[in-house]
Order: sequence, then structure tokens, then C-alpha cells
Amino acid sequence: MTVAMDSEEDGPELAVDTETPETILMNRFNSQLVQRAIDDLPVHYRETLLLCEVEECRTRRSRKYCQSRWGP
Repeated sequence: MTVAMDSEEDGPELAVDTETPETILMNRFNSQLVQRAIDDLPVHYRETLLLCEVEECRTRRSRKYCQSRWGP
């Protein structure tokens, strides 16, 4: 961890590193949980997520897509 020290000179301040081994592990664990939850979804919900995330599709467009494929 890097901490900025007060100095008499007006030099650049050092950045504070907020990542620790614990936060890296927790972020990785949370990512795995989300991935497992997505994997457990029915295919049409995963496709909708892809439209929203990868294709940057708006909610209205993805809703129309879902309704046309699976009904209202």
C-alpha cells in the first residue's frame, strides 16, 4: 500500500493502492458466483443478458426480442 506523505514541495501526490489480497480474492469469488448464477439461467434469459451487455441493447429492444421469441 502506498500512502501520500505531506511534503514541503509541491510535487505529485502518490496514489493510494486500495487493492489488497483480500479484496482481490473477494472480487474473484463474487465474479465466480455471478458466473455460476448466469450459467444456471434458462437459455432465453442468458440471451437477453447478452443483448443487454454485449450488444449494448436497450431494455425496450431486448424486451421486444424476448416477446417475439417466447411470447408476451
